[in-house]
Amino acid sequence: MNLLFLTFIGISLVFALKVRQSNTYTSPIVRAPKVNPFKELSNDELTSLNDWLMDPNQSLNLKVIDQADLRDNYIDSIELWQPNKEDAIKYLDQGGPKPNRMAKVHIVNGADKPPIIKTLLVRPLPVSSDTKVENLADKIYHNPKIPWNAKTSHPAENIERSNIISKVFGAISPALNDLLGAPWSFNNYDTGFVPNNGDGSFRHPWVELMLSQNNSAMWFAYTGFFAQFDFSNQDTSEWKLLKLVYGNRKWNSTDSFMNDFESGSIRVSPKVNLTDMQWALRSVKGNTRDLEELPAPRAYSPNGPRYRIDTAERYVSWLDWSFCISYSPEQGVGLYDVRFKDERIAYEITLQDAISNYGGSDPLQAYTAYLDRGYGMGTSITTMIRNYDCSHEATYLNVNYYESGNNRVKNDTICMFEHDLQKPLSRHSQSSDSGSTRGVAFEIRSIYTVGNYDYLLSFLLYPEGSIEIEVAASGYLQTTYFDPFGSSYGTRVSSTSSGSIHDHVITFKVDLDIAGKENSIEKRQVVVSEDKFDWMDDDEPPLRQKKINSSVMNREQDAIIDWDGNTSSLWLIGNQNSTNTYGYPRSYRIIPQSVIHNIVDGYKMERNAKFADHHAFVTVNKDNERSASSFFNAFLPQRPPVDFTKFYEDNEMIRQQDLTLWCSVGFRHIPRAEDVPNTLFIAAKSSLSFSPFNYGNETLSRDLRNSYYAVADDNGHLLAKDNGIDLEESCSMPAFNTLDRLT
Repeated sequence: MNLLFLTFIGISLVFALKVRQSNTYTSPIVRAPKVNPFKELSNDELTSLNDWLMDPNQSLNLKVIDQADLRDNYIDSIELWQPNKEDAIKYLDQGGPKPNRMAKVHIVNGADKPPIIKTLLVRPLPVSSDTKVENLADKIYHNPKIPWNAKTSHPAENIERSNIISKVFGAISPALNDLLGAPWSFNNYDTGFVPNNGDGSFRHPWVELMLSQNNSAMWFAYTGFFAQFDFSNQDTSEWKLLKLVYGNRKWNSTDSFMNDFESGSIRVSPKVNLTDMQWALRSVKGNTRDLEELPAPRAYSPNGPRYRIDTAERYVSWLDWSFCISYSPEQGVGLYDVRFKDERIAYEITLQDAISNYGGSDPLQAYTAYLDRGYGMGTSITTMIRNYDCSHEATYLNVNYYESGNNRVKNDTICMFEHDLQKPLSRHSQSSDSGSTRGVAFEIRSIYTVGNYDYLLSFLLYPEGSIEIEVAASGYLQTTYFDPFGSSYGTRVSSTSSGSIHDHVITFKVDLDIAGKENSIEKRQVVVSEDKFDWMDDDEPPLRQKKINSSVMNREQDAIIDWDGNTSSLWLIGNQNSTNTYGYPRSYRIIPQSVIHNIVDGYKMERNAKFADHHAFVTVNKDNERSASSFFNAFLPQRPPVDFTKFYEDNEMIRQQDLTLWCSVGFRHIPRAEDVPNTLFIAAKSSLSFSPFNYGNETLSRDLRNSYYAVADDNGHLLAKDNGIDLEESCSMPAFNTLDRLT
């Protein structure tokens, strides 16, 4: 239908579509060829394992987390430990046995001397007389002894922390009332919190007071009043205040602060105005735009979805693609065994970590260097808002995970849909013939709300064989109290709030198997040369032009990749022993689109995020180097469990090996007024694509039937075939329906 017709019947068409494609429309069912070995632990598995671990017969001396004191042992987390690649491929490809189910368990051992955090492997599952507990940390961590100070807070510790915080701020409550506008109480204030653990021998976090709000306006309620505490070790009688900061001044005790306050020597900064915070909320305001009272356009599949799902096994197929979905409470949604036209392209594509490194003139911003895996990125997966967060036709999946001794279920957290790219995949038109292929993609999407930020993560598959990883960010700025002396660190976004400069670098593990497991990394460098050819006259000067220099990387340190700004280098991964018809290695090209890497490490990010120091790394695939980070890397910047530099320090040979790419996407965020109330996804996004490069002998989309190809007859009119696709049924007029001579 053309635009005029759509406008004329707009009301009736919207009603018809609403009735025809409700949110309960389901995709066709497919049975997975194998049981998904990558699927997360079920609630039954989590429950039985939790009960088994708590059983005194296991001699772990555990307490339920809600009843555990600081000197007790308790379960901190449980999640699936994925099978090793060799066992999984034997099962998937060679008829081997199904790999045993295993679990990774973090246990806080507060009763040990010294207290530590243990990372255990429990296998096989379901629990039986054969199930054993093993030390996993020694196998996967470079620093396996995780100190107690790296643990996250639990209920008993929350109480102790709150008591210390309340005692300190209660001692200066009159000053807080005068300086900030409210006396101290947990009803009047929230506390922004940034850890500062160094090598794990201490815990000296920073806290900033925030005026309490019962909605999202809280993110603009920072007061500029800071305190640093010593919460080191288990003896709470030694927990104490280290420092107070206000107006760029510091005090080492509440007494010295109150003395200065009572003497009138403290300059009072403007107070945060809470009388009207509607500007900070997402509620709609302003006049209605012309025709904006009408519903926005929606995607519509006239004959239903073109993808198939085995919901129980989390197995999906679409247009010669197939893959398994997994979910980790640390790392979120990942894809495994990704195949195109029955060949595995990727064994694994998973999130490793997401860093946010801030700059600022106050203690909270200056010390902020988040690794969101340690802040519950996976468990922060968000229930989708239907019709807004995903396509109207999307299919939704739930996730379940273990948290604080209980099993949690979040509904509608993974959405999948095919969408129209609104542009052709390819096209060409001239007087003799004309053609165009519909552009579509299949997207697997999840959103993670980690505190103030919302990360939208999409895996996209394209019908010509490409894979894309896209990350975008929205949500609220982590603001700070506006300080004119700190203007070079950010942008003022309200009368008392400033948004600080920061980076988002999100790192993925991409285990590609292109034409088999044995792959190499090839660099194609575009250089400028001066060439003289035999067909040129002797007096002709050399031609200055571009040409390609190709080289295959030998060792891991040769393949530490930083994309250049002018795209003078192409990086390929492929099998040098498997070629297309023309003798080129069957390969995939790595294509960055607006990516960054971390540029600041120093004290607050000294060793724990080395995977983000460059755009990409290539290492030999090893079972004991499964992940570039860990949950506890976030809290041990100087002595992290996983030191990524060890992955390539040995500089192993990478020619025709089973290789892993560690690739980062991201964006540098200099805040602007338009980030209020929320940062826009369209302004904060980055992606990385992997596209066939001599993988075949021609474009791999030639078999798509949603294509138009017309050949001119003797009169110059284009005559097209429909390839069996009913264009009328698709609510679209046939291309070139009125045929004219092309000139």
